[in-house]
Amino acid sequence: MITLKKGLTEVARNVRQVSRFLDELIRDTNQQSLIDGIPLSRIGANPLAEKMDCAGRLYFQTSVMSALLPDTMPGSLADNSILSIILALTKRLPAVNIILVSKDINMRIKAATLGLVAEDYHNDQTLDDIDLLYSGAMALDSDFWQEHGATMQSWQEKDRTFYRLDDPLVAEWYPNQYLYMEDDFNFEAIVRKREGYSAILELARDYRTKHHNIWGISAKNREQKFRIKCVIRP
Repeated sequence: MITLKKGLTEVARNVRQVSRFLDELIRDTNQQSLIDGIPLSRIGANPLAEKMDCAGRLYFQTSVMSALLPDTMPGSLADNSILSIILALTKRLPAVNIILVSKDINMRIKAATLGLVAEDYHNDQTLDDIDLLYSGAMALDSDFWQEHGATMQSWQEKDRTFYRLDDPLVAEWYPNQYLYMEDDFNFEAIVRKREGYSAILELARDYRTKHHNIWGISAKNREQKFRIKCVIRP
């Protein structure tokens, strides 16, 4: 946490908020050690958290715990370290029902392969399956330019670049939908018009750069860029 707290990224801001939250909990409970855990009932009294009824205690992994993972286990060192600790806890506390809660679907799959119980975090979901929500954006195939670049018409109006594509592929698109290529930040476009198998795309301005920031605000990722585009110009 110490190294991640520096900077202006979303991760750094979240780490600083967590640090302030934990400091408030420790001061409110008048305890200097985290070994015995922090009563979760204190969360409701903390001004930094939403008031709620809580039971149990919040514990921190403060000692070295490890269990051997399969040599072929893929993934980042951080993910595998967490899985190793969960395995060690299940062996140390066999009478306790230990559940890994993670938003990372790949993490939950890996936990299942190790025989660990894993669940998604549901409190922030409005649907049982968030994949049913329309994202407003769609990734194009990596060979999109090779397949369609030669037949696309392009032109400029003022400071905007447009493309026209006539192909059965566009029947899958919707007006105002965002299109992008995973590894190509230079092509992120908006479907401005679609009729049958013909569509007009507008190249989306990149608000991630300082040159195109809005009132000093720059997008941190592709999704924020699309949201800014929706607000700035129809």
